[in-house]
Amino acid sequence: MSNKKDNRFNLHEILDSSSYDHALIATYTFDPEFFEEYCLEKLKSLSGNGNISVLVDRGEYEKVIKGTDSSMPQKANLRYLLHPVYVLGAFHSKIFLFVNQDHGLLVIGSANFTRPGLASNAELVSCYEYEVEEKEQFKYLFMSAFHYFRQISNYSLSQTLESNIRVVEREIAWLTEGYNNEINESNPVLLHNIDTPLWEQLKAKIEQPVDSISVLSRYFDPTPTLLDRVDRDFKPKKIKIFTQNGITTLTSQWLKHPLVRKSKVEIYLCTYKDEEHSQPLHAKAIAIEKDKNIVFAFGSANFTTPAMLRTMNDGNAEVILCFHGLSKSSISPERFFDPDNTAILLNHEKQLNFTQEEDKKSPSNRYDILLKEALLEGERLCLIADISEKFRQYPLIAEISSPNKPTQQVKLQQLDEGYYDADLSDEMLKNFGDQSSVVQIKALMNDELIALSNPLLLTQSTRYSNRWKCASRATNKGSNAKHRQVP
Repeated sequence: MSNKKDNRFNLHEILDSSSYDHALIATYTFDPEFFEEYCLEKLKSLSGNGNISVLVDRGEYEKVIKGTDSSMPQKANLRYLLHPVYVLGAFHSKIFLFVNQDHGLLVIGSANFTRPGLASNAELVSCYEYEVEEKEQFKYLFMSAFHYFRQISNYSLSQTLESNIRVVEREIAWLTEGYNNEINESNPVLLHNIDTPLWEQLKAKIEQPVDSISVLSRYFDPTPTLLDRVDRDFKPKKIKIFTQNGITTLTSQWLKHPLVRKSKVEIYLCTYKDEEHSQPLHAKAIAIEKDKNIVFAFGSANFTTPAMLRTMNDGNAEVILCFHGLSKSSISPERFFDPDNTAILLNHEKQLNFTQEEDKKSPSNRYDILLKEALLEGERLCLIADISEKFRQYPLIAEISSPNKPTQQVKLQQLDEGYYDADLSDEMLKNFGDQSSVVQIKALMNDELIALSNPLLLTQSTRYSNRWKCASRATNKGSNAKHRQVP
């Protein structure tokens, strides 16, 4: 999607244009069949790539790994790492980073790494290439993207993800050298909400009042309280909202807001096409105009409270790309948000056909036990988990399931605080070599289930086992050393 027809990206061609050694992919949703059977086999950016990490929302992760045998991952944590990220709202970031020793590719925007995201939705994305001593203009943007993945790794405290990140740091010097976290606004700036809400970061860069604010979004809060915040913080003369009828979550309550009734806020219903094919709107953007200059930002964040007004600790995890000081002659929000000139002003709620807002909250609070890591080291199953004392006094069982194979159980023993392991039989080990396996911990009382953990994919790589070996040695020496816990 673009303001010019000939500027539309073909993400498939971009991802198939060059080979890379490392990939870091953040996506809200994930389709293992598409990723494993098509992307890993057909796309040059992934087919020969030996260090692939896919970060996905924990709720979506659990839907994937607890699906039917035919829909479950077959190669996850064997061929690539599939890592769940827990936040109170949703891990909603969309950013793809591919690198090797002398060049890189960075994709930032609204698209998930799924078939609709890469091929059929109406998305807003920006793609950048880097080449040592040739294409270095956006080097700092690549470094900022990698630093974001490093921060998510530190937040997750996953040794598997941390190991993959460290391999990139060791092998790709240009990605980390000289990074100082200082913003250079002459180029696009990567903004995230790990520590500070996106809204506060946007507001800090713009002097109020502004002339107008234009918003493109599919998802909205059920009630229009965000309009009050926009009006108070920016004092715009006009607010324009662009969305798509039939799939938007903008409710009729928005039409009853005083700013809409006074025509200070205008809501437009648009349609989107790629050539003659209809596209569902999935793009998210905001344009703030003042004195014929525009601050333009787009990425993963919809026009909702969890996305715009909160941090990752109490809302969604989001990433946007922000451009400062654009002239109105170079970009028109109306043409950009409605490229085919289809907008219809929404005047009456009878015109509006909306859907219920999807629930993006993680299901992790359903579980009494938090399973953080599941590793296969030789003939041992090694688990890292938060288990309260009231459940540790009962027998703990690890249940292991693989597609098209019988579920198996093994009794766990506590190795150290937060660390558990079990010896596996040769027969059980045969199930783990050629396809993904899912682990859950159960606490039993008189053979009855009293506590259950979240499901987690078993990781099968000796590269991830160094930290576990250190814990094992400390325990054998009688150490009572503590280990970092996942928040």
